[in-house]
Amino acid sequence: MNRMKKFLISNIPKKLSHVKLDIGLSYNAPQSHFWLKMEKKLLIFGFEPNPEAIKRLLIEKNYEQHKFTTKDYFHEVTEKFTERRFKKKRKRKTIFLTIWLYREVLRYFRLVISNVRKKKTHQDIIHKYYKSRFFLIPVALSNVETEQMMDFYVNSNDCGTSSLYKHDEKFLGPIKNVIKVPVVSLKMFFDTFLWERFEYIDHIKIDAQGSDLNILKGAGDYLKEKVVYVTAEPDGKYYFGARDCNKTSISNYMISQNFLPVNHPNTNDPTFINKKFLHLKDKIYIFQN
Repeated sequence: MNRMKKFLISNIPKKLSHVKLDIGLSYNAPQSHFWLKMEKKLLIFGFEPNPEAIKRLLIEKNYEQHKFTTKDYFHEVTEKFTERRFKKKRKRKTIFLTIWLYREVLRYFRLVISNVRKKKTHQDIIHKYYKSRFFLIPVALSNVETEQMMDFYVNSNDCGTSSLYKHDEKFLGPIKNVIKVPVVSLKMFFDTFLWERFEYIDHIKIDAQGSDLNILKGAGDYLKEKVVYVTAEPDGKYYFGARDCNKTSISNYMISQNFLPVNHPNTNDPTFINKKFLHLKDKIYIFQN
């Protein structure tokens, strides 16, 4: 039996009853974070090839760089007090310091409250359910028949817009570097999936920076046989060689796979439902963050 399948069988809690795929996590997996909060019996498989994004998602806490501590605050206040006390005339010193201290106390409590709010980040939810309800697969997806190593273009401005395709730097910013990442297909993933336990996939959300159409094509017959909802982003115009990843091409392909386009109130990008599973239309919760 496939090693991954053995791992999943032994680690997935029995209480989980349905599955969603989040393809393209970026550095904070906002979609998975929302799903995990909303659906208690949901199992998520997230796909993200960018090592930098994975590190930030699973290891670092993004709020740390903004983290505020009482020690930092009082160090700052002491410096300000020392600096200002000698700049004011003696007769105004008492009034000035009283007003200033009052304002600083208010600022302190605002910062404390803000710090508490920031601590509940996407990463905290992901960490809580990692390898129980959320499984991260560190690969890129495309329409390939065997696993390959491909160039991956890392964006300097936003690692979430990094891609297998070279992006237009005029719109998305400079390329930081080019790395090699493993690439597989959805069919290869589904070939080892636990179909004996999960009859179908509720929803596949794809945000893969120009690769969305190739990812769908790489699912083979699983798309029309095992998937209820699909949401894909048609943003190929920002990536060289990805012009086919547009709304028309994605819609035409999904229709050829027995899907119907739907104007779902909870999604922004083109969304489709499988005709085979129309009876589940109102029974499955979908949401695109």
